[in-house]
Amino acid sequence: MKNTFFSDLKYGKIGEQAILDIIKSKYFNAYIKNGYEKKYDIYIPEKDVEVEVKTDRKSRETTNIAIECEYKGYKSGIRTTTADYWVIIFWDDDDSKWKYGVCKTSKIKSLCRLCRKIPAGSGAKVHLVSKSRWKLACSSLGKL
Repeated sequence: MKNTFFSDLKYGKIGEQAILDIIKSKYFNAYIKNGYEKKYDIYIPEKDVEVEVKTDRKSRETTNIAIECEYKGYKSGIRTTTADYWVIIFWDDDDSKWKYGVCKTSKIKSLCRLCRKIPAGSGAKVHLVSKSRWKLACSSLGKL
């Protein structure tokens, strides 16, 4: 299987910046956490809120959102985050556009318990959440 880590990282950083720009329109002091931080990506000091941002490029080819829960036998992703909210950038088949969905982390954890877990390559495992179920779970949706 082709290793796409660096390509995925590049798109992930672009997604983080896009979401930060949206957040900063309301919360000026929000910032991306410097360095590697696996617990969250963006901090909003005005609200004392942590946000994790994920870009699911594969969602353009499937009807699902993938939410990582394990890497090489260890808890990761949704199982280790300290973020209050997750923002997932995904391809919306209904509008044929990239969108973002904002969801409380606790709600995602409950949602993942209802969804199947599969191997995703490179030692990762993910929960597959249908896009329709994801959109219903989100507290807000927006277009990029």
